[in-house]
Amino acid sequence: MRTLLLRSGSALLATHDCVGSPRPLLAVLRARLAQLHGPREVSTLTLTHDAMGQGPTHSLRQDVAALAPLVAERSAGCDLVHALDLPSAATALAARRSTGVPVVVHDQPAARESASHARGSRAAWSAVLRAADGVVVPTTQDARAARAAGVPSGCVTVCASAALVAGAQCDDPAADPAPSSADAYLLGLSGVPELASVRAGLVAALDADRSLRIVLAGCADDGDQDRRRDLVGRAESRGVADRMDLRDVLPSVEMLDLVDGSAAVVATRSDPSSALSALVAMHRARPVVGVRSVSAEDVLVEGVTGRLVDAQDPASLARALVHTASDPFRRLSWGLAGLDRVSSRYDREVVMASILQAHERAVEHAA
Repeated sequence: MRTLLLRSGSALLATHDCVGSPRPLLAVLRARLAQLHGPREVSTLTLTHDAMGQGPTHSLRQDVAALAPLVAERSAGCDLVHALDLPSAATALAARRSTGVPVVVHDQPAARESASHARGSRAAWSAVLRAADGVVVPTTQDARAARAAGVPSGCVTVCASAALVAGAQCDDPAADPAPSSADAYLLGLSGVPELASVRAGLVAALDADRSLRIVLAGCADDGDQDRRRDLVGRAESRGVADRMDLRDVLPSVEMLDLVDGSAAVVATRSDPSSALSALVAMHRARPVVGVRSVSAEDVLVEGVTGRLVDAQDPASLARALVHTASDPFRRLSWGLAGLDRVSSRYDREVVMASILQAHERAVEHAA
């Protein structure tokens, strides 16, 4: 049995303002499918404009027409195609016309929420779910929403990790595989932490889990040398300096690639930059381990979208980092919850509507 995992790349998603599957979900799916008795081969195809040698377009229909032959070619001989977002699901269904390969769509709440903000995407998402051969959802509430969209009850399957093949039983989430070396790094976006206790916590996490790496981006060349020397010295004394990667300010594209590939994003400062780091991570469906502050507490929900720890407690920070990085189910659930939160509270249309409402109330009060 051959299974194809189909997802959309950022270049295609940006055109349609639609959320795709986070990278950890892809890794969990591949591992789960490989563990089952049926699939002998699990391959992945990511759809982007670059894959077709084209520039960006502005119509989902045009993209589907252009990419469907590629999907049909790759899915020929497969027994099942798993589509993980709206563009890939629509393309897989178009390819099904010529291949006949069944399509299972993973209905993620974050993708559905994002689709509701894009013109025409909500109707397209519902149509895709109704046309699929099977729909996988993470909760019973999502199953009810799928049935309300017109999906037959027999086509909906609930699995907490969204890693279920149609007709198979969902494994215990505790059995999820450990993160691979490709995604087992923690990412800080605010340079070298200002507090010595936070620097000590990062080094302690590397010492506790020898499979981890820590990447700190945004490290300034000037004014940061003392903190940099202290951090490197701590890492060298523990023998973990080879897994501490300090990088300068990065272009946004490179920074987002780092976010997407990280096991978790670490908000290492107590100033508003931590809240900004958390928002970037949540928008990319990544869990956040943050230093407790007023701005971080306003953005993060403890135990739902990430973990908040006391900045003066390096042992607690190290434990939170290690536990988060080693638990793919927690990373997946926190990442999707964060994406739901940032889409519902900080979406540009939501923020603009709240500003206009506040302005109207102020005008009425002044009148």
